[in-house]
Amino acid sequence: MSKKLTINNFLEKAKKNFNEQAILLVILLVFGLFLRTTHLDVVPPGLANDEANIILNGQSIAVTGKSIPGVVTGVVGQPTGNYIGGVHSEISSFLLSLVYRLVGFSNTTARLPFALASVGVSVFIYLLAKLLFNRRVANIAFALSVINPWLIHFGRAGYEGILSCFFYLWGIYVYVSRKDWKVLYSLPLFFAGFLSYFAAKTLLLPITLVLVLYSIWFAKKASFKPLIVFNLIVALFIAGYFAVLRNDFSGRRIQELKNTSLAPIVDDKRTHAIKAPFVNLVENKAVENLDTRIKNALGGVSANFLFVNGMPEPSGHLSIPEHGPLYMIDLLLLAVGLAYLAKKHTKKLVIVGLLAVTTLVPNFLEIDNSTYSMRPVILIPVLLIVIAFGLYFILYQMKNIKYKVAVVVGLCVVYLFLFARFSFQYYFRMPIVYNSAWFFQDRLATRYITDMEKHYPQERVVWVAPSFHYTFYRFLFFSELYQKIDDIQKANNLLENKTYTINNLSIVNECPKDYSPNTVYIVDVNLHCTMPKPLAIIPNIDDAGAKYFLINDPLCNQYGYERYPLIQDFRLLNVAGLSTSEFCQSYITNNEN
Repeated sequence: MSKKLTINNFLEKAKKNFNEQAILLVILLVFGLFLRTTHLDVVPPGLANDEANIILNGQSIAVTGKSIPGVVTGVVGQPTGNYIGGVHSEISSFLLSLVYRLVGFSNTTARLPFALASVGVSVFIYLLAKLLFNRRVANIAFALSVINPWLIHFGRAGYEGILSCFFYLWGIYVYVSRKDWKVLYSLPLFFAGFLSYFAAKTLLLPITLVLVLYSIWFAKKASFKPLIVFNLIVALFIAGYFAVLRNDFSGRRIQELKNTSLAPIVDDKRTHAIKAPFVNLVENKAVENLDTRIKNALGGVSANFLFVNGMPEPSGHLSIPEHGPLYMIDLLLLAVGLAYLAKKHTKKLVIVGLLAVTTLVPNFLEIDNSTYSMRPVILIPVLLIVIAFGLYFILYQMKNIKYKVAVVVGLCVVYLFLFARFSFQYYFRMPIVYNSAWFFQDRLATRYITDMEKHYPQERVVWVAPSFHYTFYRFLFFSELYQKIDDIQKANNLLENKTYTINNLSIVNECPKDYSPNTVYIVDVNLHCTMPKPLAIIPNIDDAGAKYFLINDPLCNQYGYERYPLIQDFRLLNVAGLSTSEFCQSYITNNEN
């Protein structure tokens, strides 16, 4: 009787614990998805160039089964027509196309695959933390990943790095959770991570070598045969891939590993200095090359970048205004986590540390246009697990109850404040101060053109922009002319022929020789064209400076021009949903500022 009662008590307790755990995970999962999808049609406010290539190519594949002319999907794709400049990873556009076939294609769903990948990263952070440590550490890691700035930002932006991160973490989890020959199950996932993002190709070999060390240290009675076969397959895959890449059209990406501008730098430093007998030893191309690569690699792990303001990230669309990929308090918890790991789990500290070091490789090798936010790929997830371990030590290892309660309350208040501050910087401020980095003015110009076609169908519109190919991409996206198969095929034919004329619109990259009074001109200010003095502009909504001059405007002239744009409502960012008068009065401003 007592034995039966004990079993029943155990089952009831297990059921209660399961329910509580399941409810916690579901709440965190839903909240994480909410943070990554709310106002997704307007935050970010526009569409950056690489996003446009990847997202529109995914839609083209989903509907027509073919890539956009001029866009190359790694070694599995060849350019049709003239190459335009988009060499991307092998499978990212195909992954996007699967989602678009299921949910359709719109301003909101275009970035949904990245939001799902970001939530998936949080799930594997939880699973890895649970496997390496315990459920409490895993719960903390999951909660921290849900509100992490880096995961939210790249879960809402259309960049391949988050897709690669998802597959690499999934592969690491499968590898660590399997024994003997079953570690081979992780190979397809590692290859998917490799094929999802060009910069992440340099991560595969170092990550798998770290995992072999993990097996040697932690797998009981580890057999070396599976490890040898595992690494042999990885090595053959990488060697075979780069052998194909060197002779493939997409092999031009290899040039990014070289620095061709070292000689002028060396000459400048030698000539602007007092002569020294050892100058050739300490100042030469080899030293400059190594110095630049080290700076690129370490830039992404500096405390200022990670925890303070995210600088010196060179691209506004890859960063958050005045905020790093992690919270300031995470620096303290990271230090605690590292110290506690060093004391209790030295070998696991080595594994985690080596995984973090592997993330330096992409920026070390790829010397041009370093992007500290995206290329490290798995750095932030690895750090979040260590930070969670530091928080676990504080919450569960402190013996003094009074101190523990005070610390817990203090940490909750600090995290709540920092999360609120991040939310302000990202959701409420970023669409304004970084609107230009996201090409929001192209969204405004697109709305103007669609209204012109509706109200003045007889009027021609000439859009003059230096990067007119990407301008055409954004016009297709924001005008919703890249959804139906007939529209997509028509647009792809125009892209193949580099003829950017559709309906009443022509997009060109050179200044007009003369200006017809019966044609509306939207002219990029950076081209410095000679033109009649325009009365109106399409402005940068942050500083009210001109992005496009608007010449011969019949649409908004009738409403009068405001002096400055004042955007203080998310509704106004969704410019397609505004009436013509509201759009004109909100965004088309006077050129007399």
